[in-house]
Amino acid sequence: MNESLLLKTDRLSKTFKGMQALSDVNLSIDDGGVVSIIGPNGAGKSTLINVLTGLLRPNGGRIIFKGKNITKLSIQKRVKYGINRSFQINSLFNTMTVKENILLSLLNGELHFKGFFANKLPAEIEYTAKELIDDLNMADKMNVEVDKLSHGEQRLIEITLAIAKPPRLLFLDEPTSGLSSGERDMVINKIKKIADAGTTVVLVEHNMDVVFSLARRIIVLHRGRILADDTPSNIKQNPEVKKVYLGEDVNDA
Repeated sequence: MNESLLLKTDRLSKTFKGMQALSDVNLSIDDGGVVSIIGPNGAGKSTLINVLTGLLRPNGGRIIFKGKNITKLSIQKRVKYGINRSFQINSLFNTMTVKENILLSLLNGELHFKGFFANKLPAEIEYTAKELIDDLNMADKMNVEVDKLSHGEQRLIEITLAIAKPPRLLFLDEPTSGLSSGERDMVINKIKKIADAGTTVVLVEHNMDVVFSLARRIIVLHRGRILADDTPSNIKQNPEVKKVYLGEDVNDA
């Protein structure tokens, strides 16, 4: 048995009203680093992430995480096992402050949840929230409502919420979408920090500069199937990948 194997799928499939979104997907994710999933629109990337994280139930196949079959587990149980994610669209409480969003994430499922509304929280939770805010370099914005922040700052907070209780495996769905180059660099640095700290990151991303700057391995989906699974340098040279997705100028990426 491969001790570094974190997650694998066995003939995973998903259909929507007779349309095949995923078909016999067999993939494996080893422990450590950043793996990127790419592909053209409609390739099945978000569907795959939704199935792996429990938002959607597959029509066939199995999902194995750390040797356990988690195919039928709920999102909440997968989070407890160490799987978490960020979403493509903003999932923050926009009218609440930075600190309030982080505290709610830390309190998810905890007995102290009622204390949040009474402003009576254990010192360790307050301390952890402060550490996370300091790591974001947002101490001066901790009491600012989220909808008053830049899109990039909101993205950083979302990623921080996903790792508030450090997961073993983190899925990020288009984390740099709509960001300026400066904001994109902030998010890239954050992802590098997360991976360096020991969390395995699976990144769904359209921006090839981001993908090639982060990923140690790239999985290419096309029409619900895995077209290629290789190192970034080999993916750049793969003629089938160029044909369906990357284009002939990939070597300049």
